[in-house]
Amino acid sequence: MNGIYLATAYLALQYLAAGTMGLLAALNPMLTALLGSLILGERMRLAQWLGLTLGMTGVVLVVGVAPVPGRSVPAALLAVGGIVCFALGTIYFRRYCAGGALLPGNAVQMGSAAVLCAVLAAVEPFHVAWTWRLIGSTLYLALAVSVGAMGLFGLMLRSRTAGVVSSNFYVIPGLTAILAWVVLGETLTATAMLGFLVSSVGVWLAQREVA
Repeated sequence: MNGIYLATAYLALQYLAAGTMGLLAALNPMLTALLGSLILGERMRLAQWLGLTLGMTGVVLVVGVAPVPGRSVPAALLAVGGIVCFALGTIYFRRYCAGGALLPGNAVQMGSAAVLCAVLAAVEPFHVAWTWRLIGSTLYLALAVSVGAMGLFGLMLRSRTAGVVSSNFYVIPGLTAILAWVVLGETLTATAMLGFLVSSVGVWLAQREVA
């Protein structure tokens, strides 16, 4: 879920625009819902499928749609492969690991991802210019994202269907655009705001599980 997904995403971003990568990542919730239905037999109501569709529509409004240059097609396929791995990992966790202890399970997952990425990094020139900003951002990614967010992701997968939990990813592009406007002073377009609202409505619909 982390080693292959993040490694392929970072490699793909060398050749793809961030918006394109965000749009490809929006495939994850719908793919996870389909796999959950086929493999786990999870049932979702029509309103929840509508919510997933609205969520993806909102992401399209936020990041836009741009053609992928021919030389970047392999990178796009690599990114999609990573997204498929994340979806399959979500299904595997939901079926076999949801009842396990979260922190030890998260430690095993992150540790194995670290080993994999270390092996992959060994084939490239390795140099790090240590700065306080790099250290701070790395600590944030490790503690808030890897431990915190992935821990919450696993916690939600204990009681909710894989597709419903994955629908939360739809709010990320819109929320990122808003934070970039607040923190970095980037332009926040009306279309991006509309996309964030559409995605939010879609996530709300998707979260309404059958009692």
